[in-house]
Amino acid sequence: MKLVGLVLIVVLSAVSTYGVVSPPVPLNLRILQPGFPALALQPTNQTVTVGQSATFTASATGSAGLAYQWYFDRSPIAGATSFAYTRNGCQLSDSGKSCYAVVSNSIGGVQSSLATLTVNAGPVYFVSTNGSATSSGTSASPWPLSYALSKLAPGVTLTIMPGLYTGPFVIATAQGSSSLPMTIRSQSKWGAVIANSSSFGIAASSSVGYQASFVVFDGLCVSNNASDGIGAWQNSTIRNCWIVGNGMQGVNISSPTAASNVVECCVIENNGTNPGSPGHYHGIYLAGQGNIIRGNVIRYNNTGSGIQLYTEDPGEWDDSNYICNNLTYGHNSRYGVTMWNGNEYGGGTLLGTNFLLSNTLLDGAAISYGTACVSNNIILPSPLNPRLPIAASVSRIPSIQSDYNLSVMALSPAGAHDVVAPLPYFVNTNSGLYWLTKTSPARGIASASTAPPLDFFGRNQSAMTDVGAFQYSAILETDTRVLDPSPSDYWQWY
Repeated sequence: MKLVGLVLIVVLSAVSTYGVVSPPVPLNLRILQPGFPALALQPTNQTVTVGQSATFTASATGSAGLAYQWYFDRSPIAGATSFAYTRNGCQLSDSGKSCYAVVSNSIGGVQSSLATLTVNAGPVYFVSTNGSATSSGTSASPWPLSYALSKLAPGVTLTIMPGLYTGPFVIATAQGSSSLPMTIRSQSKWGAVIANSSSFGIAASSSVGYQASFVVFDGLCVSNNASDGIGAWQNSTIRNCWIVGNGMQGVNISSPTAASNVVECCVIENNGTNPGSPGHYHGIYLAGQGNIIRGNVIRYNNTGSGIQLYTEDPGEWDDSNYICNNLTYGHNSRYGVTMWNGNEYGGGTLLGTNFLLSNTLLDGAAISYGTACVSNNIILPSPLNPRLPIAASVSRIPSIQSDYNLSVMALSPAGAHDVVAPLPYFVNTNSGLYWLTKTSPARGIASASTAPPLDFFGRNQSAMTDVGAFQYSAILETDTRVLDPSPSDYWQWY
């Protein structure tokens, strides 16, 4: 199915808020009465360079005695009790974190909207659909995308203005570093649409030898390209992206030397659409060591698994990869997650240990070779194998360490703390609301000792009690949004 019309919708209705955030106070839960605080001025997103200061401002009306308290990264800031908060000496570690104010008086309190701090390592250049290589790269005089990519260097950020960009686009030779990554960022979330290429969308790694490291892809929509959507190699991050309708893989990180990449907070759906390409294609095709796949919604990828961890080349080794806090569903011809913990071409002799923790997998898991640590998941069986939520290969025999999981049928291998219970577990599956209900059997059965440190929304998970990608929330239980079909932004709480 062609997605050009869908792409145009994204351009026109791009969401401007970034990052993984905690929820503001819902309007329908505020007790409004005379004198109750009300926000007249909301804080706005701030973008600075390393070392600069960022100021957030809010203003409220209400009865006398208004008190302000600012929060950064969901924690109160000591002494930040005026209408404005300035964060001095901003660092890269601050980037993507949220800031908000709570204003209160003797009647009650109200929380402001969330503002996101973006910290760039070095110079920022702008890109537009009508940019020119003779321009200066400013917002008023932007570059075209292909030319801008040739100017990538350690610390450089490319801000891509809303519009439709037809690739393929390649990051060919530049290399970033841990302290100076190279960032390709949509000015508004999903507003920069990379679509309709006759091959891949945008890649830091490709079959013809391009290998760029320490690249950040942030907030892009990558859609309707004939082969892969986004390709990465080493030490790169793909976050906040909508990757949809590409002919082969949504995300391809399968180079023999792939390592230490992060894919987080993305919607990856309906990829594998190219009927002229033989084989099966996945939402994320992953290989190597030390990769982290966390907090994504991965669904309806047509011919393959949601996440495929697999060794395609001799000498590859899959080890210490973490697949955490993801939601997968709609993979009817394969599985939500397929994990090969050893090299098929070496007869499984290069064995690794990989981790499947705190996911909600509505379409099962398949495991081959090596060791898989499987804990705190909701795992329902795949339509491909309706009797085995965890399908262990009988010829490529794995070691599966499994416990504290929930399913509608007995898991094998069975953990001492597994729970078997009938559906429903969720608020509204027809709308894509896989939040837990108050009475869900997924509640109160988790093991905090095997939980990943952050939950789906990026919050500290030290108080984890529920299995699956989402901890129970009374606010989310009353959610009425429609997050399926797309486009949908699971990370924008109301």
